[in-house]
Amino acid sequence: MISRRDLVWTKRKAIRGRVWFRVLERVERAMVDLAIRCVDSVRSVRLEEIMVRIIEKLENAFVNDFDLRIERVGRRARALKGNLRLCAKPHRLSFVIPPLNE
Repeated sequence: MISRRDLVWTKRKAIRGRVWFRVLERVERAMVDLAIRCVDSVRSVRLEEIMVRIIEKLENAFVNDFDLRIERVGRRARALKGNLRLCAKPHRLSFVIPPLNE
């Protein structure tokens, strides 16, 4: 059974993760909001199926978004690693390490 607490937690996580408005349609968001306002726990089999489908949709968006972020960080790390090799030459250290006040 899905409780109000579960729905509120899922909604907060989705809003903070920037997937609430991007992934869900207006009707789906309205259904979750109404379920939060009207029920303590979802007892209807049909409503529970709908809520599970919406939650799965959000979870898939989180996984895809997380994978994209990992890929971006990996690219940046590779680029940074290459840039550090270039800057490691003695005549280029002044670009990496600022000179001390004399």
